[in-house]
Amino acid sequence: LSRDMQSPTELSLRRLKRVLQYMDRYPEMEWKFEDRSLPMVIHVMTDADLAGDLGTRRSVSGGLVTVGRSLVSSWSKLQTSVALSSAESEFMAMMLAGQEALYVQNFLGELDVHASIELDTDSSSAKTFAERPGVGRIKHLQLKWLKLKELTTLGVVILKKVKGTENPADILTKPLDKSNMA
Repeated sequence: LSRDMQSPTELSLRRLKRVLQYMDRYPEMEWKFEDRSLPMVIHVMTDADLAGDLGTRRSVSGGLVTVGRSLVSSWSKLQTSVALSSAESEFMAMMLAGQEALYVQNFLGELDVHASIELDTDSSSAKTFAERPGVGRIKHLQLKWLKLKELTTLGVVILKKVKGTENPADILTKPLDKSNMA
C-alpha cells in the first residue's frame, strides 16, 4: 500500500479496503510492549518474494526485528536489483535484515547492553550459501551482499532455518489470502 501512495489506483483502494475490513474484523488485536529486562538476543525474521513487483520484476524483501517480545523494527522494501533466483532474492533479504540487526546491536551497545543476533530464514539454499565459504556458482553478486558471509563466519550472526508457514515475515512480502484471514 505504501508504494501506491504516489499514484494510487483502483487496486490500491481495494487493498486499503481489505486492510480496513481485517482491522474491523479483529479490533481486539494489539501489540503489547511489556517492561522486561532486555534479553541478550536480537531476533530477526526475513523473507523475500521473487519478482514480486510486476513492473520491474524486482523482488520484495520483508523483515522483523525483535528484542525479547517487543518489535523494534519492520520493513517491506523493493530490492535494488533484479534477482536471478529465489535463493539470490532470499539472500539479499537476509543481508538487509543483517544490516538492520547490526544497527540495533550497535544501538544497544551504546546503552551498554550486549546482545547476539539470530537471523531466521525459510530458504535453505540462501542459508547454505551464507554459511559456505567462497561464492560457489553465484559469481555475479555485488560485493556488498557478501558481508553476511563474513558476519556468519565470524559468529556475529547465527542463521536459523524456519518453515515458510511459520515465518512471520512472510506477510510483509506477499498478499494475505482470504483463507488465512479467518
